Amino acid sequence: MAGRVPDRAHLLALRLLALGATLCATACGPRAGDPARQTELASARIDAFSDFDRWARRAAAADSAFRNQVSFEETVFAPLRRDAQVCGAWVERKGSDPRTVSLPRTLALPADVHWVRLRDERVRGLRSGTAAFPARSAGQPERSCVLLSREDGGPDGVPIAVTVAYLIVAPAAPP
Repeated sequence: MAGRVPDRAHLLALRLLALGATLCATACGPRAGDPARQTELASARIDAFSDFDRWARRAAAADSAFRNQVSFEETVFAPLRRDAQVCGAWVERKGSDPRTVSLPRTLALPADVHWVRLRDERVRGLRSGTAAFPARSAGQPERSCVLLSREDGGPDGVPIAVTVAYLIVAPAAPP
């Protein structure tokens, strides 16, 4: 039997079994946009996001007080600039004088994010998604990040959208 070639029925059964396992893994595992997974990924970052959200809204409301765009960007992103876990950030002031700034300056907010609304008493109107971001330098892999975002009125009532992308860090293996 060891030298016997499997017949078509056996090959078909093996292919169907492999296909079934793949479909089950895809359908049963965590998906992009899965609320439970998004909540898990976002939970450790909500307090930091909430602090930055308040800071960015105050800065965006006062942006006319800055002499130029560069000084505004430096101020609004000061709390995040040295955080190695931040992959990117965006502050968008809407209304009659719209303005969007990003960290890094040339990084666009990914368009393909599947957003999920999160219910958290610390931050009203919070949503979360995941996206891949380019490596910081050549030869490194792209980075998987969880994005937290909130749009609401600033102190002057003009809508402001604040979004931060945080690196997804794998939990440490138990000793």
